[in-house]
Amino acid sequence: MTRLFDLADHYTAAGQDQKAVEILAVVKRRMFADKRQNEFAALTDATRGQTLAIAAVLEFSASIYNELNRESQYFEMLIKLFDVYLHSGNVAKAAESLSGSWTLTRTTTASGTAGTVCAAALMRPT
Repeated sequence: MTRLFDLADHYTAAGQDQKAVEILAVVKRRMFADKRQNEFAALTDATRGQTLAIAAVLEFSASIYNELNRESQYFEMLIKLFDVYLHSGNVAKAAESLSGSWTLTRTTTASGTAGTVCAAALMRPT
């Protein structure tokens, strides 16, 4: 499977981002069908360092982390997407990436009543 990740990296290096995402989607389907989600996530972690400025790959990675309920990695991808879109001048897509980073959290007040608090889940790593 690592060879397919390498092939996807070669496609991104050649500027064929959509083809890279298609390959990653095929690998994902196979590995998830074999109950190898954790291994797929680890391979995604290992290769994402090479494709930090590719929006299509970052979007794919974000969707994987969201599906696997890995919030910290999901929000990290959203921050990177924001940076990539903003740097390229696509303010609308940058704002859209941030809108996915807000979560609604159930809280209980001191009086015991339940309420909903909207909190930003974005935190820049230092």
